[in-house]
Formats: sequence, structure tokens, C-alpha cells
Amino acid sequence: MYAKFRSWTRLSHPFVLPFLGVDGELFPWEDVATVIPWMRHGTVLQWMKLNPRSSAENVVLLLLQIAEGLNYLHAEGIFHGDIRGENIFIDDNFHPRLAHFGHAIITQSSGLPRWLAPELQSGTIERGPNMASDVHSYGRVCLELWTGQKPFHDIVNEVTVIRKVARGERPDRPSSTDEHTGQPMPDELWNLIEKCWSPEPRDRPTMGEVIQEMKIIHTTLSE
Repeated sequence: MYAKFRSWTRLSHPFVLPFLGVDGELFPWEDVATVIPWMRHGTVLQWMKLNPRSSAENVVLLLLQIAEGLNYLHAEGIFHGDIRGENIFIDDNFHPRLAHFGHAIITQSSGLPRWLAPELQSGTIERGPNMASDVHSYGRVCLELWTGQKPFHDIVNEVTVIRKVARGERPDRPSSTDEHTGQPMPDELWNLIEKCWSPEPRDRPTMGEVIQEMKIIHTTLSE
């Protein structure tokens, strides 16, 4: 099992959390525990709660950096499989760090239904997470960080979420009154999110394409 962590040990990117090692004795109830650097700012969601009025420009910059980290993983042949705010940390330089993809590497397990691509929930693909499913989940993260709330935040029951996704339903566009930034979501960002949520995996952009569009959005907000 330990050998399967080698994919993580060779990674080095400013927006990917480093892997320090494993421990098989510290937590007897776990098969193995991963050892990663301590992130004193916590997850991106915890950090944003302490900074409740993040500007639209800052949120888009975070999303751009997350996209760059995910694009790096894909270039290394690694699919995250569980992209959501709880698996993204903030380092001492206030940059996002993708984490907890080691579990996806080992088990090819899927993420939670609120972030999960519909084809993974329906079982129509057999090989587990892939680049296209990560792109779909990234679109959900865009919504999550913009609003400060998880996708389908008004629905408590996870089964109801699964049924909605199976029917082709997607989270609504944030209104001008409920977003975390206090600003309406730019049309360009919403259009990109919808591309990431395309029902057909082949219709979704690559993370490289996402990065290019995010750079344009960030530049526009910076002007």
C-alpha cells in the first residue's frame, strides 16, 4: 500500500500540498495515516469565514490558483477525485494548496455528491475519477468559494441531491444578494462554470482552457 503513495511524493507545485510520509501506528483504527505540513490557516472555507468580505478579484485569484494546481496534477497523470473546499488549504503565503488526493490515487474513490460529476454518481463509467470529472467538481468549487456555501446548500438530504443531479439539475446561479463577495457573479465566470458542468464529459474544457479563461476574468476584475 505504501508504494502507491509514490505518485504524491514526487509532486512539487506551489498550489499542491506536499507529502511528507505515512504513519501506520499513530492511529490504530486507520490502515495508514498521511503526514502533511501543518496549515495554520485551515481550509480555504475556514479562512474565508474569518475574512467574510473577500473581494471578487481575490476569490477569482484563488480559483485561478486552484485551477493551476489541478492542471499540474492532470499533467502528472493524477486525478484528484474529491475536489471541494474542505480539501483545499491555505498556506502561510495565503495561497491555496490542493490536498487529500492521495486517497483518490489509492482507491479511485469518488467525492461527495454535491461536488461529484453525474457520470460518477450514475456508475456509467467504470474507471472512477478522471480529468473531466475533476473539471466538473472544479466548477462546483467555483460556486462554493464565490458564495461561501456548499452546492445545493438549501437541501439537507444527500439523496435528494443525487436525484437532482441524476435528473440533470444543477445549482442555481447566485443572486446579487446572497453571494459571499457582496458582488454579482460576472457573466464570464458563470458561463465558465456551466461549461465545467456540461452533461457530456467530452464537452467540458480542459484545466488548461479553464486557466486561460480565469486569467481573463481576473484581469477584467483587476482593471
